[in-house]
Order: sequence, then structure tokens, then C-alpha cells
Amino acid sequence: MLKAQIDMLLGSYKANTLRRRHICAEMKRVRREIRLVEETAAEVTAVKLTGMPGGGGVVDRTGDIAADLSDGTLPAAQALRRVLERLAAEKKRVEGDIEYVEIWFEALDERERHVIMSQVIDKRSWQSVVESYNREFGIYVCEETLRRIKISGLNKIYAIAA
Repeated sequence: MLKAQIDMLLGSYKANTLRRRHICAEMKRVRREIRLVEETAAEVTAVKLTGMPGGGGVVDRTGDIAADLSDGTLPAAQALRRVLERLAAEKKRVEGDIEYVEIWFEALDERERHVIMSQVIDKRSWQSVVESYNREFGIYVCEETLRRIKISGLNKIYAIAA
């Protein structure tokens, strides 16, 4: 994997984790809609036909829905299933990108992980990274030291992904 690809995956890690959560929520919503469409269609086909005319038109709406159901091709449910398939494919791609980054993080020590998470992934300023590092680890370090820690961590990641 190229360094540019690695940098891109690191930089998009946070957005990808949020995107995965959004996709999961959207998939739940679509599944609920599919169930609703199928339940509604089942209720429509369960209408008792009395033989009495229902209105002045010649359209047999119940018959049309029943024909769709007997074919197993309820159009609205089919469209929702296609949306669900598209979401599942996107989720799989995003999860692959997330998995790379999580594997790389396992190779880093806590100092390297803190600096890379803060500076590369969260895109915080060096001043903010210095403050959070000093607060978390209880020792004072300067920006230059953190830059070296970042380089060390990135070199570990590049070596793993090579």
C-alpha cells in the first residue's frame, strides 16, 4: 500500500466510523419499511370480497396487489431491497477501511496512538496535542518531541502496510 493511501485511510478514519454508524441506522430504517410494506400488502390481500361492487371504476386495485404478491414481486419492497443491498455494499467497503486503521493502531504504543489519533485523525493543532498529551501522560513535552513520536508511529504503520 502506498504512503498516500495510508495517509488517506488515516485521515478518513473518523468519517468512516461515523459513516458506518449512519449506514447501520439507515439499514434498520429500510428493513422496517420493507416489513411495513409487506404487512400492508398482506392486509390488503386479506380484504374480504363480498361480491358487491366497490365503486364506479373498473380498476381492480386489490387484484393488482394480489397479482404482485403472488409473483413475489411487490415493487415497493423490491426497490427497498435494492437500497438495502447498496447500503450493505457500502458498509462492507467502509468496514474494510476501518479495519486497516484498527490493525495499524494495535502496533503503536499508547504515546504514538495518542499523537496520531489527536493530530492525524482528529486534525487538532499541535498546541492542542501538546496540551492533551501533557495532561494525559503527566509529563511536559514540546511540539518537536511529539512530531518525532508521530513520525515514529507513522513509520511503524508504513512498515506494516508495505
